[in-house]
Formats: sequence, C-alpha cells, structure tokens
Amino acid sequence: MVKKILCFGDSNTWGHDPENGAKRVPDEYRWPRVLEKMLPEEYIVIEEGLCGRWSGSPEFKANDIDVPWNGYQYFLGCFRSHKPVSLVVIMLGTNDLQKAKELEPEYTGKMLVEYVKAIEDISALSGDAVPEILLVSPIAIDESIVDNPTFNEIFGAQSLPKSAKLAGVVEEAAKQCGVHYFKAEDYAVASKLDGLHMNSENHKLLAKALSDKVLEILK
Repeated sequence: MVKKILCFGDSNTWGHDPENGAKRVPDEYRWPRVLEKMLPEEYIVIEEGLCGRWSGSPEFKANDIDVPWNGYQYFLGCFRSHKPVSLVVIMLGTNDLQKAKELEPEYTGKMLVEYVKAIEDISALSGDAVPEILLVSPIAIDESIVDNPTFNEIFGAQSLPKSAKLAGVVEEAAKQCGVHYFKAEDYAVASKLDGLHMNSENHKLLAKALSDKVLEILK
C-alpha cells in the first residue's frame, strides 16, 4: 500500500543552499528527496517548502502582502490537495523569529496546535482517517548569523535566545496534541556561512535521522 508523507516547511525544507549563492540544494542532497530514497519503495514524499514561510496566522486578509508566506493559510488548501496522506511532517518556526515579526517562540507553539486541529477537522469533514503527525523543531540559528549582512538585518542577535527556546516549545505543543516530535538540531546544524540554512551534508544527515523516525511511526 502506498504511504504518502507531506513535508511542510520553510527554506530548510525548500533547500536554500548557503554554499551555492542561495540556489536550491540539488535533488540528490535535499532532505525530502533523500528521505524518499531511504524509505521502502511504497513511500512517496511530497515537498512543500517555501523560503520565508512562517507559521502564519488564522486571520486571512486578501490584500495582505504577506499572504504567500502565511504558512497556516496556505496549509489549509495544501493539505486538502494532497490528502489522504499517511503522515504530515511540519518543520516551522525559524521565520517567526524575524525582527519585524516581534514574536516569541510560544507563538509558534500555539500555531502548531492550530495546524494539528486543522488536520483533524479537515480529515473528519471528508471522512478520512487522521494521518500521523510529526512536529519537527527546526535547527538552531547559529551565532554566525550576525556576520551575514543579509540575515543579520532580518533576524539579528535577538533571534538567538528565541531560537534556543524553540525546541522546547515545539515539543510541548506535540505533547499537548498527542502527536510525534522530532528535534532536528540533534542531527543537523546551520552553515557558518549564513547561520540559518543547512548545507548539502546536513540535509543528508537530517534525512537519515528522519527516515528512522518515519519508519518507527509508520511501521
């Protein structure tokens, strides 16, 4: 039986390459593609990553310039378009820590709870079984971000203590919802070139760790 896995995230799911002029990490290294290759042939991995995506807001404003990057609003249609799926993997929170957002890590936790509720509600409306859900806390922002003019302007040093708290917040959200949790920073790190994004090698490391977790969940 085919098992579909929906991977929903930001630039570290899309594959922003810090070592190649911010181009996309090639298919053979990008973690969702590597994950699919590591899993049995009946598994299909669906990539839904977008640079700049934040966890989003339940409030929809059609004329808001931020709409394309509002993760929650996009997810409502995205999940519907891909279901039924066996597993939804969500790795978000880094872009919530941008200076302009003025948000605390706890906001990400609250929004992840909303994602889980949306998955449950949409599944119930269509009579589908609720898929397994895996909340992944993103890799930590590295202190080298302050040496990168572009990302220091967007995130700055204020993001570092917030990033350090994010794993605990995401884990607590997973516990609250009774879903699975995975800590990406235990297996992969941000490149020192920008302090924010994984290089190809770390994409592969994350894929290997996630493959073990996915098989544990969907065994």
